[in-house]
Amino acid sequence: MGFWSTLADLFRGESVKPLPDLESSAEGSAPHDLASVWIRQIVDRRVPLVRLTRGPVEGIGRAWFADGTVLLVRSVPTGRLIAAAVACRSARVLVTGPGPGSDACLRWRGGCTPIVVVGPDQAD
Repeated sequence: MGFWSTLADLFRGESVKPLPDLESSAEGSAPHDLASVWIRQIVDRRVPLVRLTRGPVEGIGRAWFADGTVLLVRSVPTGRLIAAAVACRSARVLVTGPGPGSDACLRWRGGCTPIVVVGPDQAD
C-alpha cells in the first residue's frame, strides 16, 4: 500500500492496515525484535539487494535494498560479505529466510551468504 493510497483511505474514513505489533510473536513464544520484522518484510516482498557497501565499523556492511531500506549487516562467518557485494553487480540478490546462526541469507545464482542484522542505517 503506497503513501498516497493510504492517505486517500484516511480521508475517505476507511481503515488502514496497522503496523506490525512488535509485542506479539509469530509462534506465540518470544517477542519480535525490529530486525526480524524488517527482514521478514523484505523476504515476504522479495525486495532485491541493490548494493552492499562498507559500513561504519570493520566487518559490518550497509545493505541497500530496492525499496529504500538500508540495514547494517555482518556475515556469518565474518568476511563473506564481499561475495554478496560482487554478486550485486551482475546478478539478482534476494534475501531468504533464516539459517543456522543467522537472521537471513543473501542468495544469488551460485552462492549464499548468511547474515545477521545489526540494525538500521540511514541512506546517505
